[in-house]
Amino acid sequence: MDVHRWVDAGGVVATPLVSEAAGEVADDAVELLYLRYAPVLRRIAMAKYAIPAADVDELVNDVFATYLTNPGVVRDLRAYVIGGIHNASRDYWRRRHREVAIESVAEPRVEETVLEDLSQRMVLAATLARLRAKCRLVLFRYYCEGETKEVIAAEINTSPANVLYLLHKCRQRARRVYEAMQGR
Repeated sequence: MDVHRWVDAGGVVATPLVSEAAGEVADDAVELLYLRYAPVLRRIAMAKYAIPAADVDELVNDVFATYLTNPGVVRDLRAYVIGGIHNASRDYWRRRHREVAIESVAEPRVEETVLEDLSQRMVLAATLARLRAKCRLVLFRYYCEGETKEVIAAEINTSPANVLYLLHKCRQRARRVYEAMQGR
């Protein structure tokens, strides 16, 4: 008879898991192993990895299913199943993170957020419309298009230091216009 050997804290214990004729795992041996290690694996998954109680049994069953579908000589069954629960728990959170990320990308934006964005854009457009053309150009290019002060300076034939000064003055004017529009 083919025997899987596993090492426990007490030494080497021979457990007949696979019958020669059928090549299948003995049910009583699997049940004993499951009853012995399942509570430990559940505690590890819940305490160390914060796996929800509803999902712990699935992970524990996956660890034992992996052991049973990959027969061979396992030198330390306890280490094998504990390592398996660690890997399964990490994989659980990786998959969960991907699912959450996909759901958050797939969700349509809330109408209030869209209306708020539209309202802010309208206020910004109204504020910029009340500024001089040079201020609109400098603010738009610097903040919206992300151009550097050197590029803007070359476009309006001035120095980069003057662009910084223009940005400062234009922000002050825009703030005054915005506050006047808001009634402050």
